[in-house]
Order: sequence, then structure tokens, then C-alpha cells
Amino acid sequence: MTRQADVINLKDIVVFKNFLVGRSSVGFMRRWVALALLCMASSPLAAAEQLEPIRLGIVPYLSPRAMLEVYNPLRLWLQNRLERPVAVMTEPNYRAFIQATAHGDYSVLLTGSHMGRMAQRENGYRPILRTSLDLVAVFVAAADDPETELDKLRGRNVILPDPLAQVSILARLFLRSRGLVPGQDVSVISAKTHNSAVLSVVNHDAVAAAVSSWAFQQMPADLARRVRVIGSSENLTGPVPGRAPALMYLTSPALSETFSQRIQQEIIAFINDSEEGRRSMGTTDREGVRAISEEELGKLDAFLPELHLVLDGM
Repeated sequence: MTRQADVINLKDIVVFKNFLVGRSSVGFMRRWVALALLCMASSPLAAAEQLEPIRLGIVPYLSPRAMLEVYNPLRLWLQNRLERPVAVMTEPNYRAFIQATAHGDYSVLLTGSHMGRMAQRENGYRPILRTSLDLVAVFVAAADDPETELDKLRGRNVILPDPLAQVSILARLFLRSRGLVPGQDVSVISAKTHNSAVLSVVNHDAVAAAVSSWAFQQMPADLARRVRVIGSSENLTGPVPGRAPALMYLTSPALSETFSQRIQQEIIAFINDSEEGRRSMGTTDREGVRAISEEELGKLDAFLPELHLVLDGM
């Protein structure tokens, strides 16, 4: 028998989409309260618990529907184990998510590791876990365009996902390492998704695209066959790492260290050790999660100047 708390219905999706419309003062608070109440209403804890919800902020790298489908099982696990209401939250874009993070809107963050390092250094968030999966920027050109190579991109256009996405920053750093300054030597176009970036190459609206290695592996086979790989950031040398942790979990400085450790333990128990977690998170954390080392955190500092450069230019 399916419990009410395990069901994601159309009402959930509508409220979540309404939440994504914008983020201005009263309107934002109403959307947040609507989502939090929706999450609590589906839980047996609602009548017994009057505690402030744990606000799980997830970087908007998935559509609202996909985000609810993937992360609702984790939300329910944390809610039941921690005996606290848990609300899944996000923003309409990366910039708004960074602003909400700096404002302290989230108790727990799941974000790109470059944004996570910024949240740690500038906002006091505690890194607790990283996905074992690394992110690499993969450059592709159309399969029916045998002439395009990395060394022939000067004066041409390259399409990338959101400018603040880690793969986009990694791609721009890689282009610079090859003597190509984005916006000067190479025209950079933004796409809404990784798939749309690749489609633009297939349709010859751009000569090349950079997408994450994980996204490329997940693309429909008929789309992936229509492009060919012409380069990878994994070949980067020097202070900028050619690969980085795909996602990072952090906890707010407003939470006690003891409670932060409890959250860390429960996320590990769900994703790494439970059958439900391995099944539900298999598309995003298929290699599990683990602690992130100080050395790994230090390497992420190389991304911060570019991240701030993009933020300042928006």
C-alpha cells in the first residue's frame, strides 16, 4: 500500500512551479510557505511537530518535475530519521540560487562544488559530502562536420549551458588554456540545457558545444551519435583542475555541528547504504557520496575568480 507521503501529485508540481516564478520579498515567502506546508502536510509529523522545517536547497540543474521525483525520497528519509519537517527548495536560475544561499535561506545545500566552495568561504556553510562522481567538460562538434577541431574554434561560436554552471566555467577556463579568450577569440552562446546545447550543434546553429561528461553519457543514443568528441577539460594542466566534484552537500552555519554531523550520517545512510536510496538516486549519485578532503576543497579555489567574473558581468 502506498503511503500518502510517498506520492508526488500534480498539486505538488503546480506549487513547485509557482515557487519558481520569482523571488521577491512577500511573494517569495508565500511561495516558500506554500511548498513547506505542502511537504509537511503529506507527513505524519505534521500534527506532532511544530519545529522549523529543514530547508533543503537544491541547485536548479534539473526541471522542477525531475527534481521532485529524484529528491522526494531523500526528503522523506531525512524527515523521518531527523523527526523534523523537510522542505525541498530551489530557485529559477543559478544566480538567484547563489543569492538565496548568501541570504541564508537554506539549512542544507546541494549545489555545484564551485558554488559550494564559495558558500563555504563567503557564507560559512560547512561542506559535509561530495558526490563521488567527477564532472568533466566535454567538447563536441557535429558528426557531419569533420573539419571542426579545438584548434579551429577561433572566430567561431561555442554553445555552453548556464554561464554559472560549473561545466561552463570549466569550459571557459579550458578555452583560455588553449589561447582562446571567450567573448573575444570565441563567441560564447548560452543554452538552457545540455541537450539543447548539443542540438544546436547538430542543427549547425553553433560549431561546437561543451557539456558535462555525465550529461553526455545520459543523452539519448540517437542524439549522441550525431556528434563527435573533439576535446575534454580533463587534459587541462596547471593550477586549474580539469575535473571537479559534480555536486557538494553543505550545512548552514546556523545549525549546530552535532546536528550537521547527524545530517551527514543520514544522507550517507540513504544514498550509499539503503536500497531505496541507491534506486532513487541512481541517475545523479550513482557512485554514492563521500567526505570531501581539504585538498579537494583547495583545488576548487581556482574556479572562484571566474565565478565572480560571471556574476559581476550579469
